[in-house]
Amino acid sequence: MHLFRKHRRALLIFIFLAVGVPMLFFGIPWGGTPGMPGQDVELARVAGVPVMASEFHRNLTSAGRRQSQGAGEVPSFAELQEQGVAGEIFEQMLTSALITSIEEKRNFHVGQDFLEDQLKDDPSFQDDAGNFNGARFNAWVKANPNMDWDAVYTSIEEQLSRQAYMSAQLASANRILDKDVKQELIDNTSKIQMEYIKVEPPVELSEEELQAYYEENKANYQDPPTYTANYVAFSLQPSGPGEEVAQVLERARGGEDFAALADEVSDLETKNGGDLGWVTERETELDYRKPLFTLAVGDVSDPAKGPNGYYIYKVEEERTNEETEQREVKARHIFINVTLSDADRLEQEVAAEKLAELTREKKDLAAAATELGYTVQTASGFNVESTEIEGIPNVDSFQFRRSIDEEAGREAPEFNVITGRDNLYVAQKMDEQEGATPPLSDVRAEVTTDATAAKKGEESYREATTEYAEKIAAQAKTLDEVKTTFPELDVQIKETRPFTKKEYLFQDQIYLQTQDIYAALADKEENQLAGPLTDFLGGTYFIALTNRIEATEEEKENWEEEEKNIRDRMLATARFELTQDFTIHLQETQLPLVSVSMDEVAYNAMVGAGEEEADGEAVTDLPTDIIEISSEDGATDEAPAEEGAAEDAAPAADEAS
Repeated sequence: MHLFRKHRRALLIFIFLAVGVPMLFFGIPWGGTPGMPGQDVELARVAGVPVMASEFHRNLTSAGRRQSQGAGEVPSFAELQEQGVAGEIFEQMLTSALITSIEEKRNFHVGQDFLEDQLKDDPSFQDDAGNFNGARFNAWVKANPNMDWDAVYTSIEEQLSRQAYMSAQLASANRILDKDVKQELIDNTSKIQMEYIKVEPPVELSEEELQAYYEENKANYQDPPTYTANYVAFSLQPSGPGEEVAQVLERARGGEDFAALADEVSDLETKNGGDLGWVTERETELDYRKPLFTLAVGDVSDPAKGPNGYYIYKVEEERTNEETEQREVKARHIFINVTLSDADRLEQEVAAEKLAELTREKKDLAAAATELGYTVQTASGFNVESTEIEGIPNVDSFQFRRSIDEEAGREAPEFNVITGRDNLYVAQKMDEQEGATPPLSDVRAEVTTDATAAKKGEESYREATTEYAEKIAAQAKTLDEVKTTFPELDVQIKETRPFTKKEYLFQDQIYLQTQDIYAALADKEENQLAGPLTDFLGGTYFIALTNRIEATEEEKENWEEEEKNIRDRMLATARFELTQDFTIHLQETQLPLVSVSMDEVAYNAMVGAGEEEADGEAVTDLPTDIIEISSEDGATDEAPAEEGAAEDAAPAADEAS
């Protein structure tokens, strides 16, 4: 019975929610398993209660569909077995059979009228408002003329017995305290703000340790390879500014009001006279903005080619920044959108692809370009990190260098067209020079950072962190006391933004769960030390409350609905946890006390746990009495009922109504 226990932790939540809880509460649905041909077989028997192949088939199918979430490929039964899902489902079925054996001793019975009412309460026979729909019920009855009504009502009675038994066992899960709901409500609608420190004992690296780390990881600091590439460029830019830009320039230099002209002709969405305000030349200035800083006051620039068009600038004032001592100009600009027509762009794309295709055929760009009459250019001395490549516009350099670097990593070049903003390129890597390995002195800072991080990943460092955390918890009452009592830690006290219990602090690079934070600060006064807390990455923190912000009156208007949601969620969580504990208790303490038998041959046949062919498909010798049970795709041709047998008749009922 412990065959599948190794999978329990990873799969328990899925199995309980998808199969286990419904199975424990309701046993086998009274509708059976439509779409499953062949004679049913007994897979196991627990205390005299059989576990049938049809039930296992239905549960596996249901689990597979839930796992695929209605999209993508439904896993086969063999895949569910490999994942451990099938084993967990089967163990839940054994537990369900055990509960059935216990129920039989209770001799639970209800009246026929009550059973009929329960049948009418099936969701398949209700309208959208939840009322009984007689037309649907009658259509279902008509569609099933050979229905064994005694078996139907017996199954319903068994379900009611199971529900009553499980409800009694899990009754304590219904005891949710009002104070807990209230506190959860307050936590979810109020905000807190906190200060925090991260406990990081100092790491001291000797020169020998640093040198050893560098030698072991020298490849990490090697410069990337340097490339030389041939290329042919196909321009995606118009040949010049055009007549419209020339006319605007003439008007601007002819004395017209530049601001009014900008509002009239500029293609920018913002109409503010083209005002740029006071601007200073940046260290890495864009090419089309550089003319702006060469103009004298009152001058108008030549058209400067930029993204999708041309810019015309006029400088109105200048000054020297007192702090930076740089020249600043107050300027305006006009932008005229000038782009290649769709027809001309398509022509360039077709030409580039034709060259690429011929290059793939000849495996030589120069030969292909010569045949088609193109001039080959050369870019050299660049690597994957280069920001500037001679002959390549800066706006295209990223795509160009990345494509050449990717080609270098392939066994054979693909010669795909490289799409930049200004040009299309067909390129071929001609030479690759291995990158140099810098000496330790040149990369000392980087090596020190990496070696320190590696040291912090060692068990000895984690033990030192734990030791410090224990000392801090015993000796300090505030974060300031941590700072003064343990100066060697050089802790930095930081403060968060206000946040709720539902939020995460990942943007602040704090990987603590906010639920843990709220729990730690629940009974703390402001500035009182709380912790230690451990985050997702294993970091250790101490925290202190600095501000608690109550919910606004507007937020409190939704409290009634939110309180109900919280109570329902807490009930569901409590029931799940208690169901889990109860099920494990039955499996570990009751199953060993009763007789349990299992037909392993039949089980293996259903889940494909037999020999494997070379193509990896599971093959089995199915017993003749279950030879028709399909487990290749995890489902039969017809969908098994999820809510009861009535579900199959719902379409017919709708049509009849």
